[in-house]
Amino acid sequence: MPEVILNGIKAYYEESGEGEPICLLHGFSASSYAWRKVVPILSKDFHVYALDLKGFGKSDKTENGDYSIWAFVDWVKEFFEKVGIEHASLVGHSLGGRIGLLVAASCPEKVKNLILINPAAYRPQKQPFFIKFSRNRLISKLVMRGVLARHYVKKALKKAYFNHSLITEEEVDRYLEPLCSPAGRRGITSVARAIHNENTNNTILYYKDVICPVLLIWGENDEIFPIGMLNRLKNEINNIEVNLIPECGHVPQEEKPEIVCK
Repeated sequence: MPEVILNGIKAYYEESGEGEPICLLHGFSASSYAWRKVVPILSKDFHVYALDLKGFGKSDKTENGDYSIWAFVDWVKEFFEKVGIEHASLVGHSLGGRIGLLVAASCPEKVKNLILINPAAYRPQKQPFFIKFSRNRLISKLVMRGVLARHYVKKALKKAYFNHSLITEEEVDRYLEPLCSPAGRRGITSVARAIHNENTNNTILYYKDVICPVLLIWGENDEIFPIGMLNRLKNEINNIEVNLIPECGHVPQEEKPEIVCK
């Protein structure tokens, strides 16, 4: 996996295929691993980049770093510059979708198309339990390890998936990895705290500035972000197409990768 330095922080990413560039941004507590089922399909026709956002995956997790939403936006913009992406389609899932919206709004010359997969475009009335749980440093230190950590990961995956039979032990192991090291727990906690402290009302104002074509892919059975968010986003953006996927939860790229790629 190649690496690049972004704002002084080491970033890891996966790169495969040839053709027009596509950049994939994962969600909270995930990594480029979340795209493992779609990258082999997309890379047949496109030059695919799957970035580990800072604080996650194999990217660095700095102490007292800036994990605000705009820091992530600047990070993605610098990634484009460092790897030589002039104009690309941008795909964002969950938190990555929110980042993608703001990249497209603030840097329209760089984003050809924006594909949002169950994006965390708005703050839900009830914050997901895994974000509330993760933002407490003491709880993270004491609980996010061993058997309790595995229980936590399985519970989060069952919340994200509609079809629980698709959750394998290998997937549990991979999503458990960040909780097995102090750096991994630090990254998750830092991002969770930044999400909790963010004034989302200010950033929502930028959505109207998105001018590129937008495809919104939504698993209809998402228990993390209610479908009301989809309807609200449809009213915020003019040039938007919606594709609903039935019998699918918060992670369509993992539950229904062929449909997402199509």
